[in-house]
Amino acid sequence: MEEKSPKKLQTDPPASLTDDLIVEILSRLPVRLVHRCRCVSKTWRDLISHPDHRKKLPQTLAGFFYGSYHSGHVPRISRHFADVSAAGPHLPVDASLPFLPKYSNVDQLDTCNGLVLCRCYKTPSENEFDYIVCNPVTQRWLELPPHPTPDEPDCISIVRLAFNPAVSSHFHVFQFEETDKEMHITGVNIYSSQRGAWNHRDSVWDARTVLPFTTRSVFLNGMLHLITAEPALVTVDTEGKSWGTIHMPHSLYFGFIGLSRGFLHYVTMTPDSKISILCLEDYDSKEWVLKLTVRTEELFGGTEQADSMIAIHPYGDIIFLSSRDTGTLASYDIRRQEFHRICNLEEGFTGPYLPYVPLFTKSVVDVD
Repeated sequence: MEEKSPKKLQTDPPASLTDDLIVEILSRLPVRLVHRCRCVSKTWRDLISHPDHRKKLPQTLAGFFYGSYHSGHVPRISRHFADVSAAGPHLPVDASLPFLPKYSNVDQLDTCNGLVLCRCYKTPSENEFDYIVCNPVTQRWLELPPHPTPDEPDCISIVRLAFNPAVSSHFHVFQFEETDKEMHITGVNIYSSQRGAWNHRDSVWDARTVLPFTTRSVFLNGMLHLITAEPALVTVDTEGKSWGTIHMPHSLYFGFIGLSRGFLHYVTMTPDSKISILCLEDYDSKEWVLKLTVRTEELFGGTEQADSMIAIHPYGDIIFLSSRDTGTLASYDIRRQEFHRICNLEEGFTGPYLPYVPLFTKSVVDVD
């Protein structure tokens, strides 16, 4: 009897897997795995990058909104978008957000999981304004009802956005209030898109808490996280009922927080351009772990230094930084120890640098 030879293992994807079926399978994977699948073959790379499939597949960081300052111009701040997409067709983003109603000037205050929070001024004097939350992908927007106004307009501190599409299609806006001289936080006005109304809560943080206007925020576990001037990490929930403080290691300079691979990170840079990155690997323990210490001249080859740390990648161990010496945006991969110049920034570039991850699923701003 003739012995049958063993069947050859099939290494290519079965022909029975249609493009639609492959996309459906990929849509159920975490974003970092989807982007690894780009390396399977050219066919898969093109499939993942195709515009028709973006609505189904999880997205990664597209780039940063930022501004450029020009004295004597009206408005003095121009808006731009720095594209950091690594491969495939790039998503066109118009930083001027032309689909919004006509305003005298529009400030982009914050981004969170695909939505953008704007302060839209009604007159050149910038005395009156509206808050608008929009989705640049769908070009839909929602104007918030009149915000609570303190006795002194200067008592409005920072305004931040909280949104998690995996939990709800609704968002929250936090408008913090502070004393007029010491700038200590006294309370917060919280807008809920589900209720369509603002709610005021008095601060329970230390009475001397100060939130610098450049401070970043991260929305995690239903809590808004912010860095104080001390620095310390403070938190408040969307109801304004739960307030907390997570202390930072001593002798740290003021930096920014970011969410990467699901963990909170703190990135700081000393005056002599020494970068330190800490990670809150165990949130419950409140213990920060040092992941990296490096000098920026080592990254730039000793010829220049970074003047600003911009962000940490939400799905990879990559930090972004800018150099005023050359006017460039660059990235550094912590694990691979690879440095890349990404693009030139506009003349007079300035922050805030707002990370933007496109949102193709519907949120409350997309509902008529």
